[in-house]
Amino acid sequence: MSLKSSIPDIRGRWYYINRILYQENILVLPTFANQRTREYLTEIEQEGQFIIIKILDPSEPPLKTIIGVLHESIQNNVSTWNLTLVDNLDNGVRQMQISDIDSGFITKWSGVYSEGGFSYGNPEQEPAVGLVTLTKITPT
Repeated sequence: MSLKSSIPDIRGRWYYINRILYQENILVLPTFANQRTREYLTEIEQEGQFIIIKILDPSEPPLKTIIGVLHESIQNNVSTWNLTLVDNLDNGVRQMQISDIDSGFITKWSGVYSEGGFSYGNPEQEPAVGLVTLTKITPT
């Protein structure tokens, strides 16, 4: 008996929200005043377990994308799908889990965002943590 399930189809339009806390620069201690929320309309393309998220916001660079992989985990004989995302502007990583299903389709992913920031020779990259969601706009 196989516990594995079929790869979910998550193509379509999604609303992306990333609420983050960041350290402004290496010479200043972090404070809770350093928070911001980014919200985007996105389009997800998918080939098997690999996905590409296109940011559909004219204020963002036209080549800004987020790539990701769907991966299955099995715990206590229960299979679930997770989503790991990375962007092409810095070293930000998002780890997401399914948080809502409607009529057998995934309608929401929720998770955390992290970015190490401040490496030797790169004093401008902000360390950041955040809460991120993807909410389905169009049906599959």
